[in-house]
Amino acid sequence: MSNKDDESIEMLYSKLCLDLNMDIETKLDAWRSYEHIRKHYVLEGDQLHWLAVSLYLSCRRYKHITTNQFNPISISRLLKSANNLELFIFFDKLHKWEDMANLPDSIRCKIDQVEHAFNISSIIFEKYTKIFIEIFGGNQYKLIYSDYQYKRTSNQINPKLNIKNKLNKCSHQDLYSLIWTIYALAKTIYPSTINDLIASFHLLISSFSFIYYYAKLAKLDYLLKGCCLNELCSNDGTILDKLCLKYSCSSDICRSIIEQHFKNDLFKIVDKKEDFLSELNYLETIRDINRQYDEIVLTNCIIDERIFLEKNSQLNDLCNSLNENRYSKSSQNRTPLTANQHIKSNDLNQYLTPISQANQLIQLLYSIVQQQQTKPTNNLIYIIGQQTYLDDLVERLNECEYLFNSQYDLIENLNKYSEEENPSRSCKSRFDLSLKLFYYSIENILTIEKGRLNINKFNSQQIQQSFHKLILNNEFIRSLLSLCLLLVLYAHSDRYHDFNWILHVYSLDGYSLLKIIQIFLQTCEQIRKSTPFIKYLSSIEENILSSMAFSAKSLLWNDIELKGILSYKTISSIQSNINNSLSSINNVTRMFNQSPNKTNVSRKLFQSNTTDQSTNKSTINRSKSDGIVENNDKKHVKLSPYTMFYCKLYKYVLSRLDAICDRLKEFQSNKLEKIVWNLFLYLFENYTQLLFRSRDLDQIILSSIYYVANSNLFQYKQDKQELTWSRLIQAYKSTPNSKLKTVRSVFIRSINKYDFIENEENI
Repeated sequence: MSNKDDESIEMLYSKLCLDLNMDIETKLDAWRSYEHIRKHYVLEGDQLHWLAVSLYLSCRRYKHITTNQFNPISISRLLKSANNLELFIFFDKLHKWEDMANLPDSIRCKIDQVEHAFNISSIIFEKYTKIFIEIFGGNQYKLIYSDYQYKRTSNQINPKLNIKNKLNKCSHQDLYSLIWTIYALAKTIYPSTINDLIASFHLLISSFSFIYYYAKLAKLDYLLKGCCLNELCSNDGTILDKLCLKYSCSSDICRSIIEQHFKNDLFKIVDKKEDFLSELNYLETIRDINRQYDEIVLTNCIIDERIFLEKNSQLNDLCNSLNENRYSKSSQNRTPLTANQHIKSNDLNQYLTPISQANQLIQLLYSIVQQQQTKPTNNLIYIIGQQTYLDDLVERLNECEYLFNSQYDLIENLNKYSEEENPSRSCKSRFDLSLKLFYYSIENILTIEKGRLNINKFNSQQIQQSFHKLILNNEFIRSLLSLCLLLVLYAHSDRYHDFNWILHVYSLDGYSLLKIIQIFLQTCEQIRKSTPFIKYLSSIEENILSSMAFSAKSLLWNDIELKGILSYKTISSIQSNINNSLSSINNVTRMFNQSPNKTNVSRKLFQSNTTDQSTNKSTINRSKSDGIVENNDKKHVKLSPYTMFYCKLYKYVLSRLDAICDRLKEFQSNKLEKIVWNLFLYLFENYTQLLFRSRDLDQIILSSIYYVANSNLFQYKQDKQELTWSRLIQAYKSTPNSKLKTVRSVFIRSINKYDFIENEENI
């Protein structure tokens, strides 16, 4: 790029910052970031668009020292000033910038929250117009395609208009924009709802009921002309109960939102009480609410959700594309590779709307625990036996509830009116449902385990002792409760309180959660038959296997040191037994109470004794550093969660390897896959500590593919064609659940090519 072009871009950037009233520190920081990225990457397209991305990130990254607030910036105004940058292009460039700048997870999380919040709002807005017409009536075309409502709700409204003026009469368009703005403002008052689809929908229903009540109180009968109003009205004249019934919402939660929050926090903003919708006050009410929302949008770098009220063909196209993408077949690519065998291609769930699917999953959970309470059943009390252990269990669950409640609403406050603690009703309802699911699950697990122990001729005292040890095991209790919480939060489409958040709240190791998933599924048939839940749990398993199980502080390393590494041949020899065994998989007493079995392990990890190396090609050479369960000891290897871990590990690696190589068909992918697979086994069984500790499995897989494809081990070079790193990354990016962040630090140890023994029997 020439100096002249640089000067032109810098002038445009200065004009952009001037238009946004940007401070000099943020302006310079964004420019420095832009120049740094441009030195290492080619930034295609309008450079002002990239500068807008850099400026937004600088505003999110730095806070004013005096106020501890983000640098104020309006995304809508930023996009307009940056040559009318479209929102979906902005997010696309934002995600590319994340990878180029290698931004920390904290910033990535904030960006994902903003984007997901907008996606949730687009889903909610699909229902908004329909519900409004059912309650208040109005012309759908005028409501959606007229700019009138946005002009009437701008800050330029003059509250001193003549009350006899026709324009001073509240119209359907005014009410249409007012309810949506109240909903958008309420989301900032209760930030835990921002990334929660079901909580957001409850907030919308509460907004409708709240405004309907005060519109009726203000005698605005000319606005209450909804096509379904008669069927929605109860005997007491309210619409909340039947509205919640029609849209599968909880009337108790909505009533709590209205009574405890709307009538307190909202009235603080409008400074009015019963008559805030009267003809004398409604314009001032609209002005106050919009002014407060403007302030929040500006100071917190969030999207102005009133954008849905504008007459904007580009926005309509964006919303349509978002909706089409939710139901398109391309969304099926998100299915975890290891879950494909459980997913039916004609599954009707793929045609459900997000809200319908969420309600369906919630109803499924409630149907599972319909006979369960938030306390142990008599059967569970009988199984555990002694009240002391039961009391200890309840006490620790109460502690878990306290941790959950205290962390659930600890989201960055966006609104000065929500400074007090807000233990939301939705928070309690989610934990109560999870607690019921926990008691249901642990009762089933212990019942199955009791049957297994009886078959193995354990007496009653031994069974009781085994259960008591299990109940006292905090890792087991918290892992099972966390899994139940994850299912409940997923059913509510809560993206903020996700898998990583749960692990952080309860200080859990991902490997511990992985061990409990299979056991839980074997005890809950309804969850096992639910496609969305299976896909979700499979994605958690893949996440743990890929990036958590081999982390430096993972509990897996303790098991490896005690039990050794199970080779692929050992696992293959007992795979059929694993598939046909149900009770062994549910061996929870062995999972959490097992001491090391020396007969299972030929050598312990990190021992210094040498091993004779065989010349047989079917035997893989091993280094002195890693313990391997020998093939001749496979009869001693029993089915256990540790065995299941290796089954899942090898299955995951094979599925990832197959998916990547399948996208490299021009390189004789079948032969390439076999050689890479054998190389992976060699590396895993010989260099576990060196290569796998604190690394993502995708890094090892990509490095292995690249190494084999460009070495003497693999002869494919026809017409001087070779596998480049960029071609490999292109194939990797098209695989489900690929993470570009993982390819930034790939590594492979230089090994002697004669150490590698080609053995295709394992493929």
